[in-house]
Amino acid sequence: MKKRWIITWLLPWQVWAQSDLQAWLPPTDRVQAVLLASPQIQSARARQQAQEARAQQQALGLHEFGLRVNQQSRHVQDPTQTFGETQLTLERPLRWWNKGQTDQQLAEQSRTIAQVGYADALHESSRRLLGQWLATWRARTVLESAQAQWRLAQTLAQQAEARLRQGDISRLDADLARAEFERVSVQREMAQSEWARAQALLARLYPGLGVPGALPTLDPLPALAPLEVLREDFLRKHHELNLMRAESARSSLTAKRQQQEQLPDPTLGVFTARERMGAERVLGVSVSIPLAGASRQFQATAARADASAWEDRVRQAELELGAEFERRWLSARDLRQSLDHMAAATRIQEAAAHQALRAYTLGESTMTDVLQHRRWADEQRKSLRLMQLDVLEHLAFIELDLHRLWDLD
Repeated sequence: MKKRWIITWLLPWQVWAQSDLQAWLPPTDRVQAVLLASPQIQSARARQQAQEARAQQQALGLHEFGLRVNQQSRHVQDPTQTFGETQLTLERPLRWWNKGQTDQQLAEQSRTIAQVGYADALHESSRRLLGQWLATWRARTVLESAQAQWRLAQTLAQQAEARLRQGDISRLDADLARAEFERVSVQREMAQSEWARAQALLARLYPGLGVPGALPTLDPLPALAPLEVLREDFLRKHHELNLMRAESARSSLTAKRQQQEQLPDPTLGVFTARERMGAERVLGVSVSIPLAGASRQFQATAARADASAWEDRVRQAELELGAEFERRWLSARDLRQSLDHMAAATRIQEAAAHQALRAYTLGESTMTDVLQHRRWADEQRKSLRLMQLDVLEHLAFIELDLHRLWDLD
């Protein structure tokens, strides 16, 4: 029943995120193509292949067959004779004490680490791409705002010049309108320059991705799902944390393997010998067992300490990542709540600017009041749009980290 309630709660959030967020972001297939072609992901793929090859080597073990040849000369005094003798030995250490099974487990864990490591590299690249894409959106938002301010200032300056010629306003008011137009023109040029730099950087880092187009409308945002539910899902799917968990599991297996290594592996061999110029032939079996010293015990102790350190590191990472996710969730919630107030303030400020312009037309206000209210309204509108982008950034990163957006695994 509880699980069904959680799914019912999350469904509207997930459907909204997959539809409305995509209006602001490039499609998944294009993102996947761009990332897979990047040198960073190709390097991650090569590292994965190298790790899988080492895992295969670990499963096979390091023991190899050895061939030993002994050539000697036997001297007999009575009667005086010298014989050439040869001994040929084929030997190989054997993994006993279940060491082979542990090596297989270590190899499988190494393959898991390789796979999670590649997925982590892909996810981190997706996060960097998302950050750069949203930074480009901000540049475009600032440009759109600057262009709107420029058009309004241009219209106001043209009207002021026309009214000056008719004798309706003073030269001071016309100069103020012209100065405002020049100020806004500088802001527009700076915004155009920043937009051009953002486009160039995005095209250089992610060729073929494209650039943001026209600003889409922002539909009413849904309520955030419960923090505890999302945080649990986040910690379960987090690649870096899963990579640390896999490393911790491998470290535990390594400690087990070092514990087994305190019992040395015997070396089994077969040999044949030709003695007294072939007069005697010998066939035999040899067994060699190393005499373990204190070094193996110290290695096992160190491996157990490493495994314990990995477990503590995983617990610390869970705390830090959970706190970071909670911070982003709270920021998204607070920004979403503030967005309604910001929208209301923007409407009020725009109405005040319109009233100031009307009062100036009736001779009840000054050009300074008109320009000041117009500037406040423009800044308020730009702040509202940037706050919308902040909310979208938090939501997009939450969805990306929950693998509901651009799930490339």
